[in-house]
This record gives sequence, structure tokens and C-alpha cells, in this order.
Amino acid sequence: MKQTFYNHTYDNGLVLVAESMPSLESAALSILVPAGCAYDPADRLGTSAMVCEITLRGAGSRDNRQFVEDLENLGVQRAESVSSSHVGHSAATLATNLPATLSIYADLLLRPHLPAE
Repeated sequence: MKQTFYNHTYDNGLVLVAESMPSLESAALSILVPAGCAYDPADRLGTSAMVCEITLRGAGSRDNRQFVEDLENLGVQRAESVSSSHVGHSAATLATNLPATLSIYADLLLRPHLPAE
């Protein structure tokens, strides 16, 4: 079976790497943001872990409850992590739910509800 990979770099620097697997009815994604603990200020260690957690408390038009419910209603299995170099978000769902799932993650990355302080 031939593997088909796609690679695209958007104007904002986002790099998309995808593999087409037509025999599967599922879709999985991983998002890596260069914001891991190596970027934490020396006097505020743990900031990246805290921000990773806070971003899950609402984004875009969704409050924290709606954010989680919308992902659960799509059957999304998700995980978040913080490494030395990245904050990571991963998710898996049915392929038909991928566009809606990506929309929610776009809000998470572009329009999180972060406290002003």
C-alpha cells in the first residue's frame, strides 16, 4: 500500500503535515506550539503548564463547559501535554468530525479565554 503524505506551510508559519489513509474512518491530529517550559521566565517556572491548563477553560464563543461538551459530543479523545520545547494538543475522532474538531482547536489556539492578569 502506497503512503501519501502532504506538507504545507501557511503564511503565518503554521506547518501542516498530513497522511491520507482512506481505509480508516478515524482521524487524529497533533498540534505542537513552541511554548514549552524552556520558554518559562526564570522567576515564573511552570507558566507554560498553567497556560496549557487555562486555555482549556474556554475559547472563542465557548465557555469552559461548552468547550469540553462540544469535543465530547464529537466523540473526541484528547490529551494535552507540556514538554521542554512545546505545548502539545492531540485528538482523535471519526473522520467525518474532523472539520468541527479543527474549528474548536482553532479557537483554542487563536481565541483562548485567558485572564488579563
